[in-house]
Amino acid sequence: MTTPLLVSLLFGFLVLLLGLQTFFQICILRPLISADSAKSKKVSESVSIVICAHNEAENLKQFLPSILKQDYPHFEVIVVNDRSKDNSIEILEKFQSPNLTTVHINEVPKGFNPKKYALKEGIKKAQNDIILLTDADCRPNSPFWIQEIANHLGTEKDIVLGYSPYLTTDTTVNTLIQFDTLYTASLYFSFANAGYPYMGVGRNLMYRRKIFEKNSAFEKYKNTTGGDDDLIINAVANQRNTSICLHPNSFVASVPKNTLKGWITQKQRHLSVGKHYTTKTLLLLGLQSLSSLQIPLAIVALALLPYPFKGISLLFLFSYFYRISLLKQINNRLKGTLSWGSIFLCDIFYPLGQFSLGFLSFFKRRIRWEQNQQ
Repeated sequence: MTTPLLVSLLFGFLVLLLGLQTFFQICILRPLISADSAKSKKVSESVSIVICAHNEAENLKQFLPSILKQDYPHFEVIVVNDRSKDNSIEILEKFQSPNLTTVHINEVPKGFNPKKYALKEGIKKAQNDIILLTDADCRPNSPFWIQEIANHLGTEKDIVLGYSPYLTTDTTVNTLIQFDTLYTASLYFSFANAGYPYMGVGRNLMYRRKIFEKNSAFEKYKNTTGGDDDLIINAVANQRNTSICLHPNSFVASVPKNTLKGWITQKQRHLSVGKHYTTKTLLLLGLQSLSSLQIPLAIVALALLPYPFKGISLLFLFSYFYRISLLKQINNRLKGTLSWGSIFLCDIFYPLGQFSLGFLSFFKRRIRWEQNQQ
């Protein structure tokens, strides 16, 4: 039989978690619905776009034209062709653009992750102070991508976190990918908006060259698969130097995985980098993950607490539906296509899946970039 002391402790713990959920939803997540960084006047400072590509011939052929045709005064595009075995060289040679520079890598030095070495060589070749990162399988939503991101950098900021959704297809796997993208973006944007930036995505990320050159995190983790984007941001981003850009003109769409196995492998690589985050970031994300367990906590309260205390389970359910509402509004803000039902169903099982993949990723051996390019 449950003793009064255990009931009191359990009830107190659940009240604490409910308060944590309320804090994250009202103070962190909700402000993102209407937030955006304040823009400076229109910027025209020269920009260097760096794209690392390994066996990306078809993607370069399909998506590079939309980058070369950007409506921006001064920019260059540097494609780092990393040991490609396909016809990437032939495809790149067909682009007759004065803005395009190609760097060919035939061998990666010992002790370097291939993607990180490609990025390093690309930035070394860049002629401008402002670096804009994207991938070979990405397509800007508009010809004003560079302009919109640069406006948010202005003269006061060093980093701009952009948004990169995945292209939509009518499959169950794609629905899961769309939800994961929404969930991840809602976290790193909302924390950055609240003054605690901790990551960005290399498919749409701008920073000043000094961020890369003076960042010891890149050298420290140069042989780590992944983290060429978020580990750098995690090490140097703060409330003063980081801006977010949520304007639709700045979005960069990316090609998603088309199989569950492919997506899981990609997700494990992303999650495996998290163990290198700062202690502060890990604590914040841990508390946030705990705050997202409304349904399990409602079941615990209903099953273990005596009748007078079971009412807290209704509060957990209310908290859950409120969070679904917030995610739907953020989804709309980011021009997502997820329905209420998709968000509702995905969110029920997502925390368990996230935890399981994160646990496996922590112990997983390094994943080759050739198999998981993005």
